[in-house]
Amino acid sequence: HECFNLPFHFHLCLKVNRYCSCIPMDLHARSSRFTMKPYLPVYQNTNLLLPSHLPSKIRYIKLPEKFWTNSKKKNESLLALIACVRLHKHSVLNERLLPLKRGDIQQKL
Repeated sequence: HECFNLPFHFHLCLKVNRYCSCIPMDLHARSSRFTMKPYLPVYQNTNLLLPSHLPSKIRYIKLPEKFWTNSKKKNESLLALIACVRLHKHSVLNERLLPLKRGDIQQKL
């Protein structure tokens, strides 16, 4: 796990957050942090919960026990990596791991 440094952590989590920010939502949903909550990723120890619009087989991510570390940032980086791979596999991220256009995301899901 030595390759996981702060810029790498930031980069992976940014990819997941960028995908979440591209989710189509109305203006009311974007009006406050409380109403945005269902559209944001939630990191909890060795688990990651992606936005509620995704099917449950994609949405819930559990870090395999063999990859657990004492570092919250490393765990989040690994969870974000798994999320990026999973989202790419389900064709909602492109080959550069960037979100598709909003209309394309709606068609894929």
